[in-house]
Amino acid sequence: MAAIPSERPEDFDRLLANTSHIALVVIGIFTVLVALSYARFFLAPIFLAVVIGLMLVPYARRMEAAGMSSGVSALISVVSLLALLTILGVGLAVPLSDWTERLPLIWARINDLISSWRDMIAISKYQEILSELQLTEENMKVDLGDADTVKEAASKAPALLGQFLIFITSLYFFVATRDEFRASVLKLCFSRALRLRMARIFLDIELKVSRYLVQITLINIGLGVATTIAMWLIGVPSPVLWGVLAGLLNYVIYLGPALMAFILFMVGLSTGGTLFQVALPAMVFLGLNLTEAYFVTPQFLGRALTMNPFIVFLALAFWIWIWGPVGGFVAVPSLLITYTILTHVLGQRVRTPKLPA
Repeated sequence: MAAIPSERPEDFDRLLANTSHIALVVIGIFTVLVALSYARFFLAPIFLAVVIGLMLVPYARRMEAAGMSSGVSALISVVSLLALLTILGVGLAVPLSDWTERLPLIWARINDLISSWRDMIAISKYQEILSELQLTEENMKVDLGDADTVKEAASKAPALLGQFLIFITSLYFFVATRDEFRASVLKLCFSRALRLRMARIFLDIELKVSRYLVQITLINIGLGVATTIAMWLIGVPSPVLWGVLAGLLNYVIYLGPALMAFILFMVGLSTGGTLFQVALPAMVFLGLNLTEAYFVTPQFLGRALTMNPFIVFLALAFWIWIWGPVGGFVAVPSLLITYTILTHVLGQRVRTPKLPA
């Protein structure tokens, strides 16, 4: 009677080797996640500077082609960006302050709306909960003189200032020394084929990310102008504020437009009378956003820069979880950078993924 063959030792060794490789990959991924989270103060403004710098590089090259040095072109680019941010901040400060003072009115309107719907709710338990909910102007008043609030704001100010300085400094040096950085990386490549591949990776990343950011910026400006005109036509106060906010939030795909629609619904609560008047600003904006997403954006970006919406959503959720609002802005550029690197490293000739409509 033949004996049953036992499992070969080399099979078990191979299983252990594969398991150890998987464990190393998992540990590496976990380490990267922890590093990204704990180093967000330093890494987030640097990565944001690189992304915005890629958008400014084409304009810096034009100035350099006209005879400027890379340092001067980078300085002009950074100063222009700061001037634009200053103009936006000063221009929006007054209307934002006015709408902040209207928050008690908005909450009072929400309370009235809940009260009008209370009779329509059949479950008595819910009726008791709603009857105890009193959102009045007195409830919503914020004491700006509270010591804890002042201390919290004062404690966060140095950190925000530090991140802003890191961002501006990184942006300047990235734009000014981009060619030197590229040359330094290429010198580390010991073979001609590797140098050629790395040069193509740098060029492809710069072209894809700068093209995406420039074109999406033009689209967002158009959406902001359209939103401003639409809000003015339907009689919403501060139409320029909502136009600028719509353009800025549209950088954060999916979540930005949803947040903008919610904000405009809150605005409708403070200005409208009937339910239709309350929902009108949000409905108008959603109509403009759908038109931009399904008709305008595909025409501008084309089919060469599109991505699976599920992949984009996962990237958006991941980066917002890691870095907050900054992560929402860099989510799609990070996908473009990652896809470009993987395509060149793996040597696959696949079609570029689609950016979401």
